[in-house]
Amino acid sequence: AAAAAAAAAAAPEIKSYNLIGRGAGAATTVSARQHVITMDVPVKMGGKDLAPQPVELLLAALMGCEQATAGYVARNMRPRLPLLGLSFDYDAERDNRGAVSLPMGEPPPVSPRI
Repeated sequence: AAAAAAAAAAAPEIKSYNLIGRGAGAATTVSARQHVITMDVPVKMGGKDLAPQPVELLLAALMGCEQATAGYVARNMRPRLPLLGLSFDYDAERDNRGAVSLPMGEPPPVSPRI
């Protein structure tokens, strides 16, 4: 019985996600379940600056993951921890040469990481 319980605990629990995206120019609209996410880039990067940049949404997703994780931990603590709220204030930077280097077939001169 213990071996069966250990095997069940070790079995992967795969979640699947389906997003559908459409782009025009530098802007992209993505549907995720019943939600719509729009991205664009600033005018100086060839966009119309009508929505957050993809990298800004990447950082926003990190904030959302941190909040969701904190909520999960708070709900499962004993005694239960009332989570009244969290605040986030991110400052991120990167060397843009790593993201927009040409030619694209060669390694960038610096890392594209944030």
